[in-house]
Amino acid sequence: MASKSFKHSAIYVGVLAACFAVGLTAGWWDPLGGRLDHYAYDEMSRHALADDRDPESVVVAVDERTLEAQGGVRNMRPILAKAIIQIAAAQPKVVAIDVILHDATDPKDDAQLEQALRQLPKLILPCELVDGKWEDPLAQFKPAATAVGHVQRDVDPRDGVSRQVPLEQSSQGQRRWALALEAFRIARGVGIVESPEDLQLGLEVVPAREELATALC
Repeated sequence: MASKSFKHSAIYVGVLAACFAVGLTAGWWDPLGGRLDHYAYDEMSRHALADDRDPESVVVAVDERTLEAQGGVRNMRPILAKAIIQIAAAQPKVVAIDVILHDATDPKDDAQLEQALRQLPKLILPCELVDGKWEDPLAQFKPAATAVGHVQRDVDPRDGVSRQVPLEQSSQGQRRWALALEAFRIARGVGIVESPEDLQLGLEVVPAREELATALC
């Protein structure tokens, strides 16, 4: 009996040792360890319980079929202007636009969009870093914005998935908060209080160590 119990214990210890060895090897070998880590994170995110609070935001997106039916990318600004006019009628707290508006296009289209943007009392416009330089909204549009937020994202080169969003980016002596963070700040009517470990916006605390400056999606 004792021999049988010892045998079972030995098998159990052997299985644990094998699992430990596999885990340790996966951790040492970054490609495999990274894939396993991402797989676990993605699975947990997919199965996470949905928040039962009432939604506070709406995402308006232009699908490919609609874009093609209305003239394609060259008509993006008239499409955007039309959508903004409809959105403004609903009197939203804040509107954040993630379409880069850095370059001038057809003067008539740009004027139409400018007029639409001015109907939004609290507007966040996007900017992005290109070759270390900020590409801000066109000077024609910028006065309509309450704030400008960056739309940079960290994309994993192994699978092309973005799992982290930089909360802030700095270049040329200018620091920009993320577009979503600026939208949240202005919607709540609060400031951002920084510490080495987190950011505080009113009653909300976002874990964000200073050396990382990123938040999980």
